[in-house]
Amino acid sequence: MPIKRHNAAADASSDDRDSSKNINPQVNARLDAYIGARSGDFDHYTKLVRENPERAVRTLMLKDMFRHEREMKLVEKQLPEARRIFGELPKDVQAEIQKKVEAVEPMFADKTLVNEVFSHLTRESMAENRRKLMPAKAGVAAG
Repeated sequence: MPIKRHNAAADASSDDRDSSKNINPQVNARLDAYIGARSGDFDHYTKLVRENPERAVRTLMLKDMFRHEREMKLVEKQLPEARRIFGELPKDVQAEIQKKVEAVEPMFADKTLVNEVFSHLTRESMAENRRKLMPAKAGVAAG
């Protein structure tokens, strides 16, 4: 799949914004400490971005790819159970989940299915627990 290139004019206008302002202050402090402890890495990445931006992007994407592969190993283990549960769900819930699965890129379809099935079960369980915790009203049988 070819790499999509962004509009250079749009990139230039986005460079005007300071991206560090969008980082949570606690996360920013942790990142500063991490960078301080690994100043050699910081210098390496700074040089890489300046001298070879394409390679810098590929380096970042490689880390994303490794994270995605780790996540997909877990999804592969959960997928058979998610598919079994999906088949037992009411048709309207299946249609809602299927709509979400079809809305994502194919490489994220299995992950989306697993997430949506287990999210549905969690919501269903929470609602059931809330009903159990509600005090019974006079004249209404608890159930």
